Amino acid sequence: MPDSQFLQLLKNRIDLQTIPFSDRGSRLIIFRGGNSLTVRLAERWFKRAGQLSAYRQRPPLIEDWQFTDGDGRPLPFELTTYPQQIDCRTPIGAFTLAFTDTETILVVVPEVQCGLAFRANLDQSQTDRRGGILRLTGDIRRNLAYTTNSRLLVNEAVMAGPETHAVRLTFPAGAGPRSLLVNITPR
Repeated sequence: MPDSQFLQLLKNRIDLQTIPFSDRGSRLIIFRGGNSLTVRLAERWFKRAGQLSAYRQRPPLIEDWQFTDGDGRPLPFELTTYPQQIDCRTPIGAFTLAFTDTETILVVVPEVQCGLAFRANLDQSQTDRRGGILRLTGDIRRNLAYTTNSRLLVNEAVMAGPETHAVRLTFPAGAGPRSLLVNITPR
């Protein structure tokens, strides 16, 4: 809960369906669709589609982003939004999303064993003990890197289609703040 009375006035003004969550200067926009989130890039890839408005029809970079319990089952969530963060309250605790800069989303996870899963519309992936890197190659290049300050019980990025990877992460139970950084950049 923010201390600022002005931020309190803006509570739940961002609904993630008609008004996305973003940050000043960022090209990343977060929407909600049912029981999942999507991350789109608000940028025009004229080289790929040959028209300026094609970015509206392009698949999201991240789709079906779901919060999961310790066994990987999707969790329903209730939203509370503020200009600076999204709180996703689930039966096992709250997942909080905020921007750390124009290219990076911070996800704070509950202290219980939990996780998240999403599909990334990118054509290459590589995981390591603390995260992974996914890439889109070709005329348009984009990179998605994720890392955590926690140990991971599960860290999978497997092909789910020609240019799609299914990513699944599971965090162990633990006291103290645990988070995931998701960085999306052309570099």
